Amino acid sequence: MTKTLKNHRLDLVIADLLMINFALLVSLWISEFSFVLSISLLLLFAIANGVWIIVSLIQKIYKWKERVRLEKELPVLWVTILSYFALFLVLQQLIIPEIITVKTSINQLLILLITIPIVRLLMRLFVTKGESFNYVIVGGKATNIRHIFKSFQYVYRGKANCLGRFGNTPHGFIDNIGNYLELRNYIKNSDGVDKVFYIYSELSNEGLREIMQLCQTKFIDFEIIPRETDLFPRGVKVEFFDDLPVLLLKGEPLFRLRNKILKRIFDVVFSSLVILLIFPWLFPIIAILIKLESKGPVLFIQDRSGYKGGAFSCFKFRTMTVNNDADNKQATKHDARITKIGSFLRKSSLDEFPQFINVFLGQMSVVGPRPHMLKHTEDYSKLIGIFMIRHQVKPGITGWAQVNGYRGPTEQLEQMENRVKSDVWYVENWSFWLDVKCIFYTVFNVIKGEENAF
Repeated sequence: MTKTLKNHRLDLVIADLLMINFALLVSLWISEFSFVLSISLLLLFAIANGVWIIVSLIQKIYKWKERVRLEKELPVLWVTILSYFALFLVLQQLIIPEIITVKTSINQLLILLITIPIVRLLMRLFVTKGESFNYVIVGGKATNIRHIFKSFQYVYRGKANCLGRFGNTPHGFIDNIGNYLELRNYIKNSDGVDKVFYIYSELSNEGLREIMQLCQTKFIDFEIIPRETDLFPRGVKVEFFDDLPVLLLKGEPLFRLRNKILKRIFDVVFSSLVILLIFPWLFPIIAILIKLESKGPVLFIQDRSGYKGGAFSCFKFRTMTVNNDADNKQATKHDARITKIGSFLRKSSLDEFPQFINVFLGQMSVVGPRPHMLKHTEDYSKLIGIFMIRHQVKPGITGWAQVNGYRGPTEQLEQMENRVKSDVWYVENWSFWLDVKCIFYTVFNVIKGEENAF
């Protein structure tokens, strides 16, 4: 089976390199390039293939991709393509700028964004993933076994045949071959078993060691599955301390340095464009309107909970009359403190625009869990067990909770729990394309109008 998986990864590498060269050839052909063999042309293709290999190794897109669902693989694949394209374009312009034009570059990128994912999909549909095999399960709760069936149905696509289970407590949806003590004789006398998936048994260590040795002599793979699979919602990774294997929870995506760098680059570029292109004309208009309606500062600056629970000064356009309850009382519908221009700013989300300064300074991100007042953090962290997980990333101007309707006042605990669950899901499932999706939905919701925006 291992050999087959290695061969499949090699097939993926070859297929991707073919698409890299195909995209480059087609884009040159569309731009009516004269295909005359030259050192420059050979160097161009060498740069393209070399850059793809380097970027794909950094992104680890060939590491067990045959066991990852396509919807989880595609965002990483698209980021890899964009990273490859950027690096290739820079090197090409530095070394051989006379070959590639802007039109050629755009055509190449579009071809890659379409063809590589299509080829991946076709390979998943038509490339086999090893021979069929028979297996037995030892122990396991009903949830464990259903999880195994669901995962194997995806990974092996009908090629994994379950012969039954050994256990003292039977489950109605799977045949019980026998109890734990009968496992040894079954393996010893059976020639049709290829794998044993061990979850749990009441065998002694000596008895279990004997089963493992017996599997080796019968050329049966012995694989261990954690008994409490629901303890690992994000999956696990194995690390060895000397010869001691340790199961560790997989870290959130933004714990990885390359993802932090990618998100920060996006934040700096996006916030810089807003500050340079929009602020110079938008800020004076809103400032004048705020000043004409009520006395007080243009900006409302309040300490909010940020990254890892630290406090920072969060900027907003002032939308209320100056009052003493701003640090402990949320805005509500028909709140008398909200000014007329403030109501418009809140409904259009324009009141959040100064927070692009926070983003540029590194205190916030464009997308992330919304920063709460310090008092709310103190209160809700005692009531909601997972509340502080949302602070493992920088707070955002918009977030997954907000685009899914969880914005505005949280008068009931359930409302805050739903918001926090969405924030935690974002932390655990972050991707660059998820941020893009949040921004798109934010703009769409502003145009459409939101019920809880007041």
